Amino acid sequence: MKGDFGHEFSIRRIYKITDEEYIEALRIYNETIPFEIRTETNEINFWLSKNKENNYFEIYMFVLYLDGKLIGLSMTTYLKKTKIVVDEYLAVLDQYRINTIFLVYLSLIQSYYKENNIDYSYYVTEISNKDSGESINWESQISLKVLCTEEFGKINAPYYTLPLGLDNYESNFEAILYIKTNDAIKSISKETYLQIVRSIYYDYFLIWYEKFMTAEELIQYKQEIQRNYELIQNEVLDCSGSVSITNSTCIALNPENNFKRTAGTIPVSQNRPSKVTFLILCAIFILPVIIILGYSELMAFMNIPLSSSTSIIGSVITVVLTSLVTLYISSKK
Repeated sequence: MKGDFGHEFSIRRIYKITDEEYIEALRIYNETIPFEIRTETNEINFWLSKNKENNYFEIYMFVLYLDGKLIGLSMTTYLKKTKIVVDEYLAVLDQYRINTIFLVYLSLIQSYYKENNIDYSYYVTEISNKDSGESINWESQISLKVLCTEEFGKINAPYYTLPLGLDNYESNFEAILYIKTNDAIKSISKETYLQIVRSIYYDYFLIWYEKFMTAEELIQYKQEIQRNYELIQNEVLDCSGSVSITNSTCIALNPENNFKRTAGTIPVSQNRPSKVTFLILCAIFILPVIIILGYSELMAFMNIPLSSSTSIIGSVITVVLTSLVTLYISSKK
């Protein structure tokens, strides 16, 4: 039995759409994210390749690793004008879809922004609220549990997810915005909330889809954005006072709800040989051969019979075998 045990979580930001591991991670994204909330990969690739030229937003794509194995993909978007981070997707292989996995990667991605001194005002994410929360998809269920644990606040104001294009009708539904700041704020002004919504709608969605629509389609999409925004604006402005934020309660953690169980332990997978082990093995096998060949050439140059070097070559082989046995025994501990 092993005395020590652990897992290694890591993320790597993707800059090029030709990255082989990014392409592999996109397959996981396509296989696990429901159609009604899944952005087309050709659109993601277009904007990822245009990151440096885009003055409105920047995509942060991360490949997710567990114990050296690629298990998923994450996407967040930084809105440059308002400095808002929109948490978009976190897709992992089915066997890893548990609370702990999502929680660790959410934390790592937030840490990436901080460690790279990316100044952001709010970290927000959309959670489905179909049928007052009774018909929300599995992705939103597990996300809500993780957001509660990470102390995201629920913004108590109307919100609607915009359609992902003109043909994906199921992607336009009632939702709730969850927000995280440096402090556990209890409210924001109406103006601030509407600014957040406007930024997501016009600085992000409108700019995103104008590259994939005809002029006529874009007019239709602008009208759809305006319709959703006015629904929110009218209801918010009709309320007195500021927009409250709930931090203390979390229905996702209520055992009486109908959410799918997502608690569990992290699956254990066989670790791939580390780079250090690989280099050691190369050294053990290759260096002795080089030494023997070099020694043979030296003996020939000095006109010394090769038979005289047999004992030395035998010693080298003994050292190699001893090293292999030692390495094998230490790997079993």
